[in-house]
Amino acid sequence: TGNLDDTTWTSTITYKADNGTEDVVQTYDYNADVTALAAPEKTGYTFAGWAESAGGNVVYADKESVKNLKSENNATITLYAQWTANTYTVKFNANGGSGTMTAQTFTYDVEQALTANAFTREDYTFAGWAVKADGTATYADMAKVKNLTSENKATVTLYAVWNENDKVLPVIFSVASETAVDCGDSVTLSCETEGAKISYTIDGVTVEYSN
Repeated sequence: TGNLDDTTWTSTITYKADNGTEDVVQTYDYNADVTALAAPEKTGYTFAGWAESAGGNVVYADKESVKNLKSENNATITLYAQWTANTYTVKFNANGGSGTMTAQTFTYDVEQALTANAFTREDYTFAGWAVKADGTATYADMAKVKNLTSENKATVTLYAVWNENDKVLPVIFSVASETAVDCGDSVTLSCETEGAKISYTIDGVTVEYSN
């Protein structure tokens, strides 16, 4: 029956969203059609439905029509939001280097190491990964990362950052070719690359000049 002494029975549904918000309480009359609460939101997760216990199986979808969940007056029903963690893809860009790397799949809130760098670039050393092509290195090689995005099925691109290696450049003497220079004489050394340093080594001792 749906009434007691001609008084309408009522029930209360409490929705626990598990997303940092307060519980939502919904009161309804027995035999009345009730629309389940619309899907809540939780960063990094997709709503799967409502369960009758925390961590239980989904029994009601968002906005599903429900009726007479319990056949007793003043009944209290608690429904728990169930969530599926979002997944996303991380792609690697050589950013001036060469080679190939396979994309990785990540799950939100799960820490995972980035694949070891497999790109190379002549005369450069790999310095890490940036989130934009002209950015500075944010993540080291094989760094453990998580939550690079909260969007489901999104793609995140990481760009290789390269540091140019020091170069051994040819020295141009100001004296004429094959002209002997006596010990103690002064000569001028020059290099076409701005900021370069010039050095020489005698008996294991290195002397370096700049500018």
